[in-house]
Amino acid sequence: MVFGRYNRTLILLVLLLAITSLCIFWVYFTFHAWITTFNLCIMWVLLVSILIYQVNRVNRNLARFFQAMRNQDSSLGYTRENVDPVFRELYEQMDLVFKDLGKLKNEKDRGFNFFSAIFNNADVGLLVYDEQGKIIMLNRTAESLIGITKSSGLQNLNQQGTHLMETIRSVYPGERVLLKIDRNDELVQLSVRSRMIILPDRKLNLISLQNIRQELEQNEAESWQKLIRVLVHEITNSVSPITLTASGIILMMESQENPGKDKVKEIVSGLYAIRKRSKGMASFVESYRQLAKIPEPNFSFVEVQQLFDNLERLMKDELIKKGIDLRVKIAPREISLWCDEQLVEQILINLLRNAEEALADVNDATIMLSCVYIQDAVLMTMTDNGKGIKSDLIGSIFIPFFTTKEEGSGIGLSISRQLMNLHKGRISVQSKPGKTIFSLYFPLKNPGHNSTA
Repeated sequence: MVFGRYNRTLILLVLLLAITSLCIFWVYFTFHAWITTFNLCIMWVLLVSILIYQVNRVNRNLARFFQAMRNQDSSLGYTRENVDPVFRELYEQMDLVFKDLGKLKNEKDRGFNFFSAIFNNADVGLLVYDEQGKIIMLNRTAESLIGITKSSGLQNLNQQGTHLMETIRSVYPGERVLLKIDRNDELVQLSVRSRMIILPDRKLNLISLQNIRQELEQNEAESWQKLIRVLVHEITNSVSPITLTASGIILMMESQENPGKDKVKEIVSGLYAIRKRSKGMASFVESYRQLAKIPEPNFSFVEVQQLFDNLERLMKDELIKKGIDLRVKIAPREISLWCDEQLVEQILINLLRNAEEALADVNDATIMLSCVYIQDAVLMTMTDNGKGIKSDLIGSIFIPFFTTKEEGSGIGLSISRQLMNLHKGRISVQSKPGKTIFSLYFPLKNPGHNSTA
């Protein structure tokens, strides 16, 4: 058994207390010495206090230990030099705990510094705020884009004369909103996204802000180039025959003052050709007008089951005539969309018409129309078992006026994409021989959510 200073001190104090107690009784009952008895009583109280202090020594050290643990203070430590053997093992274990705490704290600090470096140096502006509008975290990119600091709060955005605060607070989780603001006399086009972070004691909102002006300008330039190439191609195809035919008629008229019956027939035939090409040009211009004139959506909550039922009734006779089996699947059946019913119906009709043409001369022609929930969106898909889209053409099918059909205008899918953009959604396609899938993604909305966010 270890018999250290602590144990010796306790034994000594107990012996002194016993001796002092005996002395008190002996002096009081033998000599009736009141002053000596009083002094011995004071000594007895002092010895008891010292004994209690020594007994509580372990409690004091443990209290300091747990307080340091609670404050995550690993600097306390316990030296092993001149330590009473009774407490040596206890202090060694406490010292090891402090060293482990120091390692964990250093790892935590390194992890936080790593996270802070990534957070602050991200090219995307990141903003975290609570339900009261207090900014919890804000990186340098966000400060530069919207001109506020962490201490200023979201309310400072209103002082800049922008609608950014209302936009940020009204963006539904998973939704993306495009916003234009003026920063330092420069137009900034922001893509604003929202995510909700649920903690045990509160809810936080994570907002990402990305300046997409350069990307938009690049995409706009590429779109204009593609559109111009299509326009030049279509106009050239129409103008060249008209020019050649008109030149031929002029030469014919100039070469003969009184053209015969056959020549007159040739002239009339040429004029008919010119009229036909002119009508083709007019039809092309009308298609362009339809593409440029997209109606404003009128949003409401629409039951998908009702939408699909209306589509089936509308297309039933046409599909039966062409021998196409339309199958519908909705899970759950109560799915509803925040959308313009007429515009979404137009999208589905465009896709159905494309599927019908792809299913020409296909045995067991089938179209599967389905709708399910996925994470932050409603996914609607239309699948057909047609011949598919060639891999080298699939990237061009949404370009205005691009078509592989002799009678097609090439604007149906382009209009469908624009209509999906109006719904803050997107349209995509996957295709291989025997299977083509068009996917429509609609962001989720709760009843009463502001549609103008």
